[in-house]
Amino acid sequence: ANSHVPMPPDTSVASRIDEAIPFLHQVGRSYPDDKGAWEQDIDKLHKLLHLTRYHHPTIKKHIFNLPINERTNDGHNHQDEQSLENYKHDYPFGPTYVRPIGVGQSIDLKHFIDVDSSTEWMPSLQVFTTLFLLASTVPLSVFSQVVVGGEKTLELLLRLGLVYLSSCDTTNKDEEW
Repeated sequence: ANSHVPMPPDTSVASRIDEAIPFLHQVGRSYPDDKGAWEQDIDKLHKLLHLTRYHHPTIKKHIFNLPINERTNDGHNHQDEQSLENYKHDYPFGPTYVRPIGVGQSIDLKHFIDVDSSTEWMPSLQVFTTLFLLASTVPLSVFSQVVVGGEKTLELLLRLGLVYLSSCDTTNKDEEW
């Protein structure tokens, strides 16, 4: 007797890639002749990612529970705190072992994104890791609820072409959260 175990719902962006084509054609059109506005948005994105601690050591430590090299402050480092120089030994300049999910695969988002976290930046870090590294979808209501900046952050990411809204997504409905 075959016992059929139901497959978890597909949360992969790969299964929705055809829907992304119209959005991809619009990338860059938010800034037709206004380089200053684009630079301002890039600066906002940089500050947002820093605020949510979206950098390699934090992702390694808090998302994937991997050890990191703690930097020591010996008084000789006068670099800006946000400078890549501070993180040069932590970024993966070699092989990366995190693989995005593919068509038909899923992430149990209810267990991966802690919407009730007492650490203010943690849910944002989890959402950005889910979207940008693991290539999984995130319900709009969860994004708006837990990501620092909520709707304004969504508008920024949409303008920059880093995310798109999926109208055909029937997985991870709001009621499941």
